[in-house]
Amino acid sequence: MRAVTAQARMELVLTLRRGESLVVTLAIPLGLLVFMPRLLSGTHSIDDVAPGIIALSVVATSMVAFAISTGYDRAYGVLKLIGGSPLGRGRLIVAKVMAILVIQTAQLVLVVGVALVLGWEPAPLGIPQVVLILAVGSAAFTGLGLLMAGTLRAEGTLALANLLFLVFIPLGGVIVPPADLPGVAAGISWLLPITPLVQSLRIAFDGGWGIGSVAFVLLCAWAVVLCVAAARWFRWE
Repeated sequence: MRAVTAQARMELVLTLRRGESLVVTLAIPLGLLVFMPRLLSGTHSIDDVAPGIIALSVVATSMVAFAISTGYDRAYGVLKLIGGSPLGRGRLIVAKVMAILVIQTAQLVLVVGVALVLGWEPAPLGIPQVVLILAVGSAAFTGLGLLMAGTLRAEGTLALANLLFLVFIPLGGVIVPPADLPGVAAGISWLLPITPLVQSLRIAFDGGWGIGSVAFVLLCAWAVVLCVAAARWFRWE
């Protein structure tokens, strides 16, 4: 575990040094959290927006930052080099995931803290329920990030990860629930993996049983499909 911890620390330092990663993982979610309730005042409040921003934070870390960094490590031969070292490929991936989890935890604490300051009042809920939803969501988008990073060129991973992130904001139910989107957009929304994550969190934060919803079942299906696809098609070089 010493080798894994050391590698995870290095992955964490390198991620924090990338200014563009900080913009995606922190600046954009916090900016949307602060300004969108004001723009949508009268139709949607902080209670509607906060669960979507929490889901978007998971996507920003698990998919965008992870996919881009792994894609460039693969392009530069870093994955091949470290994978052939005593650390090994399996522990390298574990170290990367550990670094992502540290960043994600800090990110979620910050987003939730700002939302509470802005007046968010989530219903009393079981913490294990929310943790499970976030864990499955993280698995799904980590799988998607690995799938892109392990099959595309680094430039292609960079472009696709950012494109998906931008598409998820208006069409993934992040700002407004899918039911409030126009007809075609509502249908497209349920084809995106972020929508069941957002809806599961909304149900949980509203006091419902999020892990018993159809949205959570769909999220679990996405997690299985994307992780299996990543394991099947990921290429180290």
